[in-house]
Amino acid sequence: MISIHGKGVSKGIAVGPLYYFRRSEKKKAPRRIVSPEEEWELFRKAQEQAIGELGELTENARKEGRKEVAALFEAHRLMTKDPDYEKAIRGRIRDGLDAETAVADTARELSEKFAAMENAYFQARAADVRDISSRIVRILSGGEQGSMNIPAPAILSADELAPSELALLDRSKILGIVTGGGSGLGHTAILARNMGIPAVIGVGEQMKPEYEGCEAVIDGSAGEVTVEADERTRKVLMEKLEEQKKTWEITI
Repeated sequence: MISIHGKGVSKGIAVGPLYYFRRSEKKKAPRRIVSPEEEWELFRKAQEQAIGELGELTENARKEGRKEVAALFEAHRLMTKDPDYEKAIRGRIRDGLDAETAVADTARELSEKFAAMENAYFQARAADVRDISSRIVRILSGGEQGSMNIPAPAILSADELAPSELALLDRSKILGIVTGGGSGLGHTAILARNMGIPAVIGVGEQMKPEYEGCEAVIDGSAGEVTVEADERTRKVLMEKLEEQKKTWEITI
């Protein structure tokens, strides 16, 4: 039995096999850098498309009655057209960078600044900057927005999970979430709570790749993950799960 400790950010018990989230990262084909004016125009078009996608995600969440989720994507939409964000990207393009690299470098600089702040709220915004920038880079590189496949219901493990990544995953396949990093004030944690997905964050390197496929039980209230629980521990956790199900039945 392996006990892993982190921070519980979305209550509930979940049991199932561990699945490691893998991003399909496509390397962009090298291209000739055009003039700064044309690179800026490429960025602006990608920015406009990103704003449109986030607007659609916001509207869909509103229609489904998920107000917190709608507010999350609306915040991302506003961040995407933030004047300081635009200014930093434009400065890098003027210095001779292509649009994709300018966005990626800006994201790295701003996320590091946010992460270094003492205020937990601003620390959590580091992930948001990376998320919106990844969306713009994906558009610039010719990628399309789409769902990411999990082969079977599982507890999802990742180094970090962006809000937009979680929103695109099939909810019926996600039993729970465990991440190496993250923040309780981050939008991914807020989204997990809104979706009713038990989640534990901040486990660092305690979660090993070789655990994939093993049965895990996560306690989103206690911030604990148990891999290959022994009979006694599993019994206690299953009793908590049964009590949880009774609470759901009463609520429904």
